[in-house]
Amino acid sequence: MAKRKKRTVRWERILWPLVIVNVAAGWYYSSATAVSSVRVVGARPSDQSRLKVILSETKDTPFSRLNGSNFESLAMELPGVSSARLSRNLFGRATLSIEYERPVAVIKASDGSGDSMLLGANGSVFVAAKDENLASVPEVRVAPKMEFSPLGLTNQFDGTALIAILKPAEARFGPAGYSVEVLAVNRFNVVIDGCRLELGNATKLDEKFAAFDVLVRSYPTLLSDCESVIVTQPAKPACVPRPGKVVPYAIGAKKPEN
Repeated sequence: MAKRKKRTVRWERILWPLVIVNVAAGWYYSSATAVSSVRVVGARPSDQSRLKVILSETKDTPFSRLNGSNFESLAMELPGVSSARLSRNLFGRATLSIEYERPVAVIKASDGSGDSMLLGANGSVFVAAKDENLASVPEVRVAPKMEFSPLGLTNQFDGTALIAILKPAEARFGPAGYSVEVLAVNRFNVVIDGCRLELGNATKLDEKFAAFDVLVRSYPTLLSDCESVIVTQPAKPACVPRPGKVVPYAIGAKKPEN
């Protein structure tokens, strides 16, 4: 019986993978992979100092122990921030990308007290930044009896209902051609050139704005001749004339024909 040849162990096939794994692990867990510089993209100047404080905690933390989601959550606590994403590499460089909610209205107390707040496109309420550009954003005035704070306002009126009013109002009057009054939890007026369009609650909005359109077509000087136009019952619209004005379909008068 022939003798078996003794196999030669090729140590390089074993050692080299171990060396590579060891070097990679050492690099991955080493302080050499800690973040040394962070670039912030998309943040407002007014948020830069707060973000620097948040990101200072990334220093000297190895790549493997850097919890990016934690820093993203802290950044999203800033007013109006809708998303934050921290990306980093093994060479100590990181980028924090910030995106903000698009404001659809600026909210103010009707008595002028308190700072302005913003209504986001998703219905959220947050404090307006000092460098926020609000030139073409409609104004919303809330009754003094409402708690004027982000949490208080969120609990006292439905932001999605308000957005449902803003869209048809903007289509008719332009982004800065009107304002909205929030009188109670679910009671709204749209104010155009000093005339109040009384909507009541946020139901049947299509019918209410359609009734208003009929009145405007029938009476082109509606807004200048009326203190208020009432469409809370869209099948029976009416108005309150200004002093000295005679309007054919004032309260108690016959509704105009289409």
